[in-house]
Amino acid sequence: MWNRYWFDSGGRYAAAIVRIALAIAVLLLLNRVRGQAPIVHPELMAASVYHPVGILMLCPVPPPAFAIELAGIVACTGALAMLVGFFTRTAIAVTTLAALVVASQAMSFQPSWSHDLNIVLIAMVAFQGARGGDALALDVLLRRAPVPVDASYQWSLRLVQLAVGLMFLSACLLKLRSGGLHWALSDNLRHQLLARYDLVGDLERPAIVDWLLAKSWRYEAAAGLNLISQIMPLFAIVFVRRPLVRGLAAVLFVVEVLALWYVMSLANPSWFPLAAVFVDWDALVRRPTPRTLPPRRALAAQLFVVAFVVFDLTISFAPRLDGVLRTFPFSRFPMFAIIRAKEPYDTHQPYELIGGRIELVSDVPIATWQQAEIDRDYVYRTLHRERDRAQLHARMVVLLAELRQRYPALGIRGVRVYITTYQAPAYPAPARLVAHDVAIFGELIGETWISHYGDAPAPGAPLALYRDGLPVAAPTTGAIPPGTDMIHVVEQLPGPDGVVRPYLLARRTNGYW
Repeated sequence: MWNRYWFDSGGRYAAAIVRIALAIAVLLLLNRVRGQAPIVHPELMAASVYHPVGILMLCPVPPPAFAIELAGIVACTGALAMLVGFFTRTAIAVTTLAALVVASQAMSFQPSWSHDLNIVLIAMVAFQGARGGDALALDVLLRRAPVPVDASYQWSLRLVQLAVGLMFLSACLLKLRSGGLHWALSDNLRHQLLARYDLVGDLERPAIVDWLLAKSWRYEAAAGLNLISQIMPLFAIVFVRRPLVRGLAAVLFVVEVLALWYVMSLANPSWFPLAAVFVDWDALVRRPTPRTLPPRRALAAQLFVVAFVVFDLTISFAPRLDGVLRTFPFSRFPMFAIIRAKEPYDTHQPYELIGGRIELVSDVPIATWQQAEIDRDYVYRTLHRERDRAQLHARMVVLLAELRQRYPALGIRGVRVYITTYQAPAYPAPARLVAHDVAIFGELIGETWISHYGDAPAPGAPLALYRDGLPVAAPTTGAIPPGTDMIHVVEQLPGPDGVVRPYLLARRTNGYW
C-alpha cells in the first residue's frame, strides 16, 4: 500500500506543471519580501532585534546585506530556470536554498514569524529530487537520451500535495480542537473580524465584512464554509486517484485564499499557483506514463518521503514546537484558531479582548490622525506585553525620544502605557469595540519614571481586581487569586501631578492581543 500510494505510475506532465507553478510562486514570494517595509524601532524590539530562524540559525550574527541581495538574485535566476525547465533539478535545489536564506532573513528580525511565506518554501523542499524537467522544459530539447520509461514522478507530486494541504488542514484541526463546531456556530467570527479591523484601527472594513457582521447567520455560515474548504485537502490527499475530488480541493483552495484576501485583508498572491498541486494534470491530457521503479532510486526516495512526512506532521501538530526549535519554514498554522466567544456558545454575549494603548502627555492636544498612527504601530501597541519592568523602562525611554522626534510640534512631555479592555457588545447590537482602560503599566513624564508592577500594595491604597479584563470584587491584598483566568490587580495611586490613577500591581496572563 505504501509503494502504491507514493510510487504510483504516471505524473510526468503533472510534475512539469507543478514545477512551473512553484517557480511562479517563488517569484511572487521574492517580490513580496522585497516589498516589505524595513524593520522599524529596533531599539524598542529589544531581544527580537536578531532572532535567527531556519537556515540562518547557522549564522549567529546577521548576514551582511550584500549576501542577502546575492541570495535574492540567485533565487530569482533559479526560479526563472525552473520556469523554463533548464537544468531543472539543479535549479530546484539552488532556488530552494537561496529563497530560504532570503525569507529566513526577513523573519529573523521579528518576535515571531507570520505564515505568508512558509508554505511556498515547504512545497519547494518537498519538490527536491523531482523529475520536473521531463516535459514542457528546455531540458527535453537539450537532452540527447530519451526520458527513461521507469522515471518516478508521483512521490514528489504527492509529497508537495501533502505539504500544501497540511497548511489548511492543520489550521482546520486546530480550530476544531479549540472549540469544535462552535468555532463556526457561535459569535466567534464576528469577534475575529472586530479584532482584525477595529482593535487597531489601521484597516478599513471592506463592504463584505460589514455585510457579514450585520446578521449572525451570515458570519456563522462563512465560518462553516471556512472549515469545509480547509478540511477538503484531506480528501485530496487520501483519494489521490479521484481527479474530480482533487479538482474540487483545488477550487476550494483558491476560494479560501480569496476569502483570506477579501474578508481578512490577508493578501497572499504567491499561494494561488499552489492550487496546481491538487489537479491530476495527466488525467486531463490523457498521457499516462507507465514505469517500474529501480530499487536504488526507490530507497533514496522512500528515505526522503519518510523523513519529510514525519517531520512535517510533527511540526504541524505539536504545540509550540516550531517556535521552540525555530523550524522556519516548517510551522503550525493556527490561523485564527482561538475561539473568541464565551460559553455557552449558542448564546449571544459580550466579548472582551485585552490589549494595550499608548497615551501621550503633551502641550498641544494630539490630533485624531496622529493617535491613529501610534495605534497602528505594532511595536508601540505591544509594549504592554513586556514582562520585565526594567526592560519596559528602557524601551519607554526610547519610545519617548522617538515620539518627540516624530511629532515635534506637540511638545510631548511624557507617555503612558495602558493595559486596556476592548469590549464587543452582544449581538444584535452594532458590531464595534469599546475601550476601557484597566491600569497604567508604566509612565514616563520628563525624567520621572513610575511603574508599580511587582510592588507591594501601598498602605490604605484602594485595590481593584480584574478577571479576564472585567472588574470583580475588590481584593483585600495584592496577591493573585488561584486559578487559570487572566488576572490584573490594580492599585489607585497619585501620579507625579497628584492625580489619582489606576496602576498595575500584579498580573497573571495567558496571552494578550
